[in-house]
Amino acid sequence: MARKKPLPEGMRYKEDRGCIEYRFRVNGKRYSVYGQTAKECLQKAAEKEQALQSGAYKPSKDLTLTEYFDRWLEAKSRSVKETTIRTNKILFAIVRDLPVDQVGHTFGGMKLTAIEAQQIRDLQSAMIGAGKSTRTTNDTISMIKGLLQTAVDVDRILTWNPAAGIKQLRRTEPAARDTYHRALTEDETKLFFQMAKDRESWYYDLYCFLIDTGCRCGEAGALQNSDITSTTIRISKTVTRLEDGTYQIGSEAKTRAGTRDIPLRPLARQGIDHQRAVNMLLGNGVMGITDTIFKSPRGHLLNDTTVNQDIARICKAAGIEKFTAHAFRDTFATRCIESGMQPKTLQEILGHTDISMTMNLYAHVMEETKIQQMQAVKINIV
Repeated sequence: MARKKPLPEGMRYKEDRGCIEYRFRVNGKRYSVYGQTAKECLQKAAEKEQALQSGAYKPSKDLTLTEYFDRWLEAKSRSVKETTIRTNKILFAIVRDLPVDQVGHTFGGMKLTAIEAQQIRDLQSAMIGAGKSTRTTNDTISMIKGLLQTAVDVDRILTWNPAAGIKQLRRTEPAARDTYHRALTEDETKLFFQMAKDRESWYYDLYCFLIDTGCRCGEAGALQNSDITSTTIRISKTVTRLEDGTYQIGSEAKTRAGTRDIPLRPLARQGIDHQRAVNMLLGNGVMGITDTIFKSPRGHLLNDTTVNQDIARICKAAGIEKFTAHAFRDTFATRCIESGMQPKTLQEILGHTDISMTMNLYAHVMEETKIQQMQAVKINIV
């Protein structure tokens, strides 16, 4: 193991946070800043000292929840994906301006040290009253719980976490497998693909690929020519949406299990080959090994929003219930189970981290398959 570079006086490596802490004093009081390098720490210390001398710096005990959230998110940005930062911002925006009393004080405007457990419970009720789903409510409260726990464990602003004992609400929405995790019937599948072909959908090749591999739309959008061999598809990246709403190819898959090799089947091969031929025409016969295969009509990165809009138009024309691109993944998984594929194999092909995720989503299909296969068993006793 490589030895770490010695740090200047007052600095130390923080293994739990993946950064360097620099402790220093201003007017006899001790303060801390964090950074990835000693230079960054010194710069932040100089900025904090300037703010302290000018009176612009606010002590931790006087921070509002919104102010602490901004500091917390800045620290997290050094160790989590940008999509996670964006999700946290969206969740906090839901509750930041919700009123906490009759005078009109908002949750985000409360002092961090003044938050009590009852206000977290009131927040749950306010979110449900505002029409938020129990899933969104639970995710938001979980995020706030983590934020407040950092104020206890790391920054020592709080002595206890007022959200620690708050229980998650019981889910009232239909299970995912009954809504957006919906597999297409064989008739729906045939109708959709016939209509997509008749309408000459730009994404027809993509749809062939998705329903024959079970890949996520973002994974298909990140596929490069070098990821395809004569027998396999290498999934190792995904298209992610950044804070500013733009898209880029991330450096890794959605999860560790998301990095996987998928056997290449004929329909997926057909989609890849035809899309490559189209790309060659549009690129004047030039195609690099790092070029993406599935693109937007203008040659940009694949955007799941426009893909789903195209699917909606095809569904309307075909007269079938609207669905999203995720339904191709679920249709693939359902057909695999109906064909007798083992759940563990399916887990690996789909890139699920835990087999329980596979079982929970497709348990109803497995039950039907089990009944059919039991009925097909022949036992003779005479």
